[in-house]
Amino acid sequence: MRILPTASLATPLLTLAFLSAAPAESSEKSPEAIAQRVANHLIEQTTFDFHNRKTGERFEAASDELVNTDFRVRSPYNVWHYGNGVLLLGMLSLSEATEDDRYQDFATHYFDETFKSIAVFKNHYGEGRPWVEHQRYFRTQKLDDCGAMATAIFEASKLKKRPEYAPYFETVGDFILNYEHRLEDGAFYVEFPRDRSVWADHVYMSAPFLVRRAEQTGDTRYLDEALRQLHQYHQLLWNDSRQVYHHGYYADEGIRSFAHWSRANGWIAMAKVEILKYLPVDHPQRDWVVSSLRQQIIGLSNYQAASGLWHQLLDRPDSFEETSGTAMFTYAIAYAVNEELIHRDYLQIAEHAWDGLASQVTAEGTLLKCCEGTGIHDDVFHYLNRKTTTPDLHGSGPLLLAAAELIKAQR
Repeated sequence: MRILPTASLATPLLTLAFLSAAPAESSEKSPEAIAQRVANHLIEQTTFDFHNRKTGERFEAASDELVNTDFRVRSPYNVWHYGNGVLLLGMLSLSEATEDDRYQDFATHYFDETFKSIAVFKNHYGEGRPWVEHQRYFRTQKLDDCGAMATAIFEASKLKKRPEYAPYFETVGDFILNYEHRLEDGAFYVEFPRDRSVWADHVYMSAPFLVRRAEQTGDTRYLDEALRQLHQYHQLLWNDSRQVYHHGYYADEGIRSFAHWSRANGWIAMAKVEILKYLPVDHPQRDWVVSSLRQQIIGLSNYQAASGLWHQLLDRPDSFEETSGTAMFTYAIAYAVNEELIHRDYLQIAEHAWDGLASQVTAEGTLLKCCEGTGIHDDVFHYLNRKTTTPDLHGSGPLLLAAAELIKAQR
């Protein structure tokens, strides 16, 4: 095991290669310039080493000696987390849109390094140490554990395969179809903050993987499940008078939570986009999904602020302007325009949103005004007083996805 000096930078050699090829930072606010600034900064900040959280001592690679609660990966961008799954999906999309291989190479390298660590910790998790690093990978007992990361792995596997991928897809598919909690109508629920709570977030944590798994296996159960979840979440959470979604639904009382939280609406919008990417053009439910996405975009257009951003609570102008939800909406709108699902005039909304997002990206590439992780709550101040986080695990991935679609639109 190699111990790194505390003051050293454990930046992967591959990262240095990425950055040496990067263009000089531009002051432009174009989608390509801003997205590359953000992506390059994230690459620079992502390391694959470990540290002792108490002493600060650093270790180059995972080893049996690091199976202790004090040892964790050092970079927040190397945590097994749904936000990083979206980030990697964004890297892959940006690579395709810009024809720049640095970003797809980063994604495949990311999983190479991560699965090296997983191989070390696998036996220890099985021996009753549920807190080892990457425990969400081993656990796979919640949609947040697996859905977004499995989606990113699926896309990365088109470029480079690993032996761990196929069994992981099998595990995730089996969990979602057969073991996730369901209401009587089949909608997925969680046991927080109340038993049988439906979170808008979870349609994204399931459907994008399910539609890809359907294409991979030819098993229509996965596609049927993705569509069933979207239908059920729409029925439970859509507010027809305000034309936006509620954050959650409490099945114990049969009522919706009050908040029209921006990122919750963003998760649903992105889920619709990912479903449409894989839904056959002649599928009998395609028209409904397209109509639902169009209706949501039209509804969202009523709440966009003058800055181009949307508010933390969509219908509360006194709530702060927030970037992760804005990036998600920008992605969905630009995609709908590119695929001719909505009139091209709506591209102006996405472009105005992009101006707002670009204004919140620092010179080094950090996205600001991104709300921290937020559960369903009945107190408005829970949403109004949420912190914005740096580093961000929720906004940068959607920003890269939005940029990729806007690059296509501008071509």
